[in-house]
Amino acid sequence: LPICRLWRTGVLHSCTQAFHENYGGEIREFWCEQFERLRDRAKLVDIGTGNGSLALLAQQSAIAKGIELEIHGVDLAEISPSAVLNETSQSHPSIIFHSCVSATNLPFESHAVGFVCAQYAFEYMPPHDTLREIMRVLTPSGRAAFIMHSEDSIIHSVSQRQIEDFTYLTQENEIVRHARDLIPFMASNGPHFTSRTSGESVRARFNHAAEGVMSRVLEHEASYLLKRTASRLHGIMHMANLDSVEAQRLLTQLEVDLADENARLEDMASASTSDIGRKALIESISRTYGRSASLAPITVNGACMGWAIAIDERRS
Repeated sequence: LPICRLWRTGVLHSCTQAFHENYGGEIREFWCEQFERLRDRAKLVDIGTGNGSLALLAQQSAIAKGIELEIHGVDLAEISPSAVLNETSQSHPSIIFHSCVSATNLPFESHAVGFVCAQYAFEYMPPHDTLREIMRVLTPSGRAAFIMHSEDSIIHSVSQRQIEDFTYLTQENEIVRHARDLIPFMASNGPHFTSRTSGESVRARFNHAAEGVMSRVLEHEASYLLKRTASRLHGIMHMANLDSVEAQRLLTQLEVDLADENARLEDMASASTSDIGRKALIESISRTYGRSASLAPITVNGACMGWAIAIDERRS
């Protein structure tokens, strides 16, 4: 699956264009406020944990507070954070990860968990079944909190732009196909073509496609997918003069990576919550489980990054 391949690259989170490292700004502040309320030796479960970004933040918060937490990270995807992050500065001592586990069937006893959290994950799950399972494992005084993608967020708007750019690349511009056609001629003729050189028309088509990509990048500052594609293609075409087989392999990997990213972006766009949907969720939590819940936008540098839901302990 695309998301499994993403976690194997070692990124801490799926929003690689929004943050270079772990979550910061108001997102970090929100979670630190939530973690601050936890008691010593409480059990915390991070659903949709990925490579453990939120679990790691919880661990750091507990250390700073001088308490111990039993932290679990659960994900339906195949994950192994300790393995993929072993060579980085990040580490996950004492965090227990559960790979290939659904949030609708958590491996915990009823009323055993003090806090359930999810960062850009709950909205991908079946909401009612997931909520039912969360409420099963929470203690009466336990709480839950989620930050979710939203249709009014900059992440959503940027994702829509990347989806449009992917469609442009693969259906209109087709620069990867033109690059694949050009590589054999570069291997046989070298970098110096003339008007009589075999393959000159192929190179002309590639150059025209490259000009189209760069023109689109200049028109739209948020064309991150096109910028990364152009950068990788530059390296691949340089490799074509040295090793055409390796260049073709790299081109195939680029196609796989582009398709994976587009699939993730489309999933994100589909999962983004609406104002009506969020309010309905709040009402359902109160009506079905007797718990109050609050909604708040999350911003970073003035831009909306999504919405947070905080669920309080059960009303007596």
